[in-house]
Amino acid sequence: MNEGTERVGQVEQRKEKRLHCDWVIWLTDPVTEKRYHGMIHDLSSGGVAFICHGDESFPQKDQHITTYFYVPEDESDAPCKVTQMGVVCHINELDKFVRKVHVKFDEPLPFKPADMSPAAVDVRED
Repeated sequence: MNEGTERVGQVEQRKEKRLHCDWVIWLTDPVTEKRYHGMIHDLSSGGVAFICHGDESFPQKDQHITTYFYVPEDESDAPCKVTQMGVVCHINELDKFVRKVHVKFDEPLPFKPADMSPAAVDVRED
């Protein structure tokens, strides 16, 4: 097994290490433009997995969504806002309302999150 990331009967397909963190992420339903929020579980340059509340219509597999979150900048106290569009590629229903959502970004991040420290980031809603 690869450091606990390989499941029985599945081959590890990850191309890079993930940053495991608990940063807040916001996502927007493109149809209603309603904003939701969740907590990032892990982040790579190609995508993000997060836990959020949802309903029957959002988020759904293959749905295109916009996400944004803040990452700490090097040698600065000010976090940097990252906005990424992507497609929902997998959803795990944890209970009736809570889901773990996996999003593949349309364009990769310009940095490798695993190279960062999962330090706390101030949370803002702008």
